Amino acid sequence: MLSSYAFSDLLRISIFTGILVLLLSFAQRFLRRKQSTGTQLLGPPNPSFLFGHLRLLIKAPNGRGEIYEQWAKTYGPAYSVAGPLGSTRVVICDPRALAHYYSKETFTYVQSKFTKVLMANIFGRGLLYAEGESHRRQRKALSPAFSNASIRKLTHVFYDSVYKAKAHWDSIIQATPASDALIDVSEWMDHIALDSIGKAAFGHDFESLDGKSKSIAKDLHTLGTSSNGVVGQVIFILSAIFPSLLHLPTKQNLMIRRLRANMGRIADELLERNRQELDVTWVVMLLADFISVKAETNGGSLAMSREEILSQVFTLFRERGQNLNTNTIYRCMTQIVYATPGYATTSGSLTWALIELCRHPEVQQKLREELLQEAGNDPTFDQLSAGFPYLDAVAQEVLRLHPAVISTTRVAAEDDIIPFSRPIKIASGEQVFSLVVKKGDTITSPIDCVNTSDAFWGPNSKIFEPERWLDPNGLTGAKDLAGYRHILTFSDGPRMCLGRHFALTEFKAVLFVLIRNYSFELRDGPDTKIESLSSFARRPKIAGEKEPRVLMKFLLPLVLTSLLLVLVPFARRLLNGSRTNATKLLGPPNPSLIFGALPMILKAPGHASDLYNTWIQTYGPAFRVPGPMGSSRIMIFDPRAITHFYSKETFTYVQTKFTKIFVANIFGRGLLYAEGESHRRQRKALSPAFSNAAIRKLTHVFYDAAHKVKANWDSTLDGASGEAMIDVQAWMNHISLDSIGIAGFGHDFQSLDGQSSTVVDVFDSFASASDSLVGRILFLLSPVFPWLQHFPTRQNRLIKKMRATMERIGDEVLARNKAEFDGKPIAPEDKSIIGLLGECPPSLKRIKFSFRFPAKAELGGTSLAMTREEVVAQWALIELCRKPEKQQRLRDELLQAGSSDPTYDRLWSGLPYLDAVAHEILRLHPPVGQTTRVATEDDVIPFSEPVKTASGEEVTSIVVKKGDTVTVSIGYTNRSETFWGPNAKEFEPERWLDPEGLARAKDIQGHRHILTFSDGPRICLGRNFALVEFKAVLAVLIRSFSFELPHGPDTEIETHPAIFRRPKNAGEKEPRLILRVKRLE
Repeated sequence: MLSSYAFSDLLRISIFTGILVLLLSFAQRFLRRKQSTGTQLLGPPNPSFLFGHLRLLIKAPNGRGEIYEQWAKTYGPAYSVAGPLGSTRVVICDPRALAHYYSKETFTYVQSKFTKVLMANIFGRGLLYAEGESHRRQRKALSPAFSNASIRKLTHVFYDSVYKAKAHWDSIIQATPASDALIDVSEWMDHIALDSIGKAAFGHDFESLDGKSKSIAKDLHTLGTSSNGVVGQVIFILSAIFPSLLHLPTKQNLMIRRLRANMGRIADELLERNRQELDVTWVVMLLADFISVKAETNGGSLAMSREEILSQVFTLFRERGQNLNTNTIYRCMTQIVYATPGYATTSGSLTWALIELCRHPEVQQKLREELLQEAGNDPTFDQLSAGFPYLDAVAQEVLRLHPAVISTTRVAAEDDIIPFSRPIKIASGEQVFSLVVKKGDTITSPIDCVNTSDAFWGPNSKIFEPERWLDPNGLTGAKDLAGYRHILTFSDGPRMCLGRHFALTEFKAVLFVLIRNYSFELRDGPDTKIESLSSFARRPKIAGEKEPRVLMKFLLPLVLTSLLLVLVPFARRLLNGSRTNATKLLGPPNPSLIFGALPMILKAPGHASDLYNTWIQTYGPAFRVPGPMGSSRIMIFDPRAITHFYSKETFTYVQTKFTKIFVANIFGRGLLYAEGESHRRQRKALSPAFSNAAIRKLTHVFYDAAHKVKANWDSTLDGASGEAMIDVQAWMNHISLDSIGIAGFGHDFQSLDGQSSTVVDVFDSFASASDSLVGRILFLLSPVFPWLQHFPTRQNRLIKKMRATMERIGDEVLARNKAEFDGKPIAPEDKSIIGLLGECPPSLKRIKFSFRFPAKAELGGTSLAMTREEVVAQWALIELCRKPEKQQRLRDELLQAGSSDPTYDRLWSGLPYLDAVAHEILRLHPPVGQTTRVATEDDVIPFSEPVKTASGEEVTSIVVKKGDTVTVSIGYTNRSETFWGPNAKEFEPERWLDPEGLARAKDIQGHRHILTFSDGPRICLGRNFALVEFKAVLAVLIRSFSFELPHGPDTEIETHPAIFRRPKNAGEKEPRLILRVKRLE
């Protein structure tokens, strides 16, 4: 034991040694600064010789970003900041300087001794510790484990973890007497991140979500959220000068040691479990560690082949297990758990995301609406990556505002010159465009400052605004910045976070499940004060809480979320209606707050053409029509306005959310779903299959189907004295199904042969099914709440069944056409659309191969789309029955053409009255009655005649604001007396043969001056296909049979409300069209 004198001497020696170290350190810095020829910069005055500015920055209430930005405004894009004990560092905020700095990381700019010791203590001497060539080799070895292909296989792990959390939360909420519960989401996000990374990275379930691994989970959570005591903070600040201080037993350092011990025990288990068979990820990680060890042993060089390295790895593992021991595994585990895929980034970012969504309930609602549009299973990796634009925008905005690591500080390993994009003012008053950096200088990139700087992100840079990522001009200033998506959260250059895609996918998967199932509020409402706790990663906590907790209310979604979904959009519409500077238009009064005028329009006959005509007479060629829940849409009826509208489709005017879900549910996410450039590419790829040359080869298919019907009817008439009552609707359905099956995909459904199958049964049911009362109400509300289309109504169940059946047939089509996909020659006899696609020019091959999914997803959609053409055929027979003289005139023309079936060219242009009948039917009975789109940007629509506004002013153009809904009524335009004369509503094929018959209609664009096939970029690609099929079928039937309505020309015909309106005999419960059919001799 030491005597009191000896202890006193030892204490004096220790104090003297400490003072001597301080003086020598200060003298060294003073002399180096005097000798330095680096650029002398301006900077804020030093507030403390002992701590410099470091203490001020650590205690900043809103993070360091605002302080750094204020200094940048005062001293320019590069300035000097004081550190402890007279040290200094250079802070750079210029995009060109930052790009240069990050590009030279691990070689010119390396981690300081302080950072190296900190990394080694926490993460071991692995990837995060390495520099230069050693870092490059380790990163290369680890990269395959974080590729998209690897993450794609691991996505289910993220869902497993979040659903486990969801089950716990459901239990908590159900056990709470009130309708909500307070839950500390911060700790739960840590558990989700820990369990996900454990299973995904090295096959170990920490089971922290099940209440196990309490010590590790608690230590990781506390390590990420706690700060040291006063002594610990002083030691941490001085560690920047004396890195050895990081080995002192402070609170955090003791926690790190305990964490290492616990991780070590798990490492022992993993080592034993993996002795016989190593997981691929483990081989990559262990190989990276082995490379690091060997490279350091050989002085930084490694002259070994990949095969030799692998051989030695496995030899060492099997024979000794020395290099691949617990410490090796621990280093891999810690860098994977806490750093590489961003344990702190993921859990912290998820907590910040929920906070921001609580602060901005309208953003939470908008995100929920997007996520609820996805039906069925949880989204795949590819859907999470690119299928949810608003989710992606929320993720990027959270990462921008709340980076887990707020700065990057490095030491120059050699002299360097950093270029700047704008001049910097130096201490001498001179302005220069580059900064001389001397070996040993410290450089800092303030990540949180750059991510939220007004200079790059505009005046709303500090505000949570996900919309900036959806606006093409939203990132104008930030595009000068390097980094992932122009933010520095994942760093940049050689040290850019290797696990960024892992972290992003986990973030999106977790948020997808939580936002779809729960509504979130901060404990004390949107204005709850949140503090930023700076530790190893910046984490949030409620102000005043001793523990780093973020308490939120979780509301059961069944009732409360439904109310939100109703009230928030309604309130938003009221606010938007009062703020918008779009042209204020007149319009009919709102008959229903819930449904608007929609039921009135849907019930009106003839696609509401008479109703629209009344409104036009009252309000003019443009007016607003009230929709469900306070929404409205602009309706335009002027030819110049209509032309402008259609010309800007897929870019300025796109499908509404309601239409997108509707199209995706029925037709798949193909051509009909796509917008903009994607739509253009897909259309270009498909165009050869619908050319005149291609259809010419397929004409025989239409005749085959029509002659099958003729043969069946002949058999029926043979036993009925040449006359019978036949339900022509069912036969028209089967003609369309068999024709598109053979012509489109080389698959014969054989429905005309009486072949029963799931497809035929579902197709028949789907073509005529109408929904229940509940289904109709949901459909009426769907334009406002598109996700209602996912409810299992009768029609939606039929759609799902149809899609599943078509998927199976799609598999057969893909298998049979594999030769085409492999680039082999197409069989000469294969004249189907999918076969003809194989003959497209080489320049389109890449597009074609990326478009393989139509064989499966669009097979059902194309077949369903063809039901529109069979509806037109039914209306043709009805109109010819109402006008027997026109039926006879058509028959005379067809009989004069000869006994054989007309050729494609004859059908196209050699039978003028058949062509006139076809176009008159298409004019009077368009299967789709209107086109409704939403504006993606502000626009001005010109008119050919004045429009009277709500103020009484007359204008020749109207202003449409982004988000406005615009509708063109195809049914009205096709039947308008303004364009088609006083007999516009009459079946008069002769108008198409009279040179003056279309005089006013020529102002209308579209196919032959009708809008049945739409117009502009979305004009129906298969219109010629449909016309030739229609003419071929009508030619065979009219030449062979005469048709009459059951009770004469005045027989009442009703419209059956289905997805595509179809005719039926009045009084029939089922949508049947019974006609008297007579065989002609």
